[in-house]
Amino acid sequence: MPHQDSDAVHFAIQMKNYIGIGTVAGLMLDRSGNALYFTPAGAAGISPATFIRFGHTGEAWGFAGQTIAALASLGGAILVWTGLALSLRRWKTARSRKRNRVHIDFTQ
Repeated sequence: MPHQDSDAVHFAIQMKNYIGIGTVAGLMLDRSGNALYFTPAGAAGISPATFIRFGHTGEAWGFAGQTIAALASLGGAILVWTGLALSLRRWKTARSRKRNRVHIDFTQ
């Protein structure tokens, strides 16, 4: 709350289920309750940081964007899984080669 009685009160309204870029609406009221201004969500323009944030998660393009983001995440998870599986298989192969190593003595 403002310190003086003459100051206006500013509100940032978080729109939780709003789909699109910019989920915060702005509202300013004077002390009598009259609205001085209202800024709808996303009306302030799109900054590069906002675009990257909502574009990266797929929220900027609705269901299609979220589907593409989910498929990209699934692809990343598969890459991690195959990398771990390959390294484990190579580690086991290298270990078995060390155990089955035949020593040949050429000094005789």
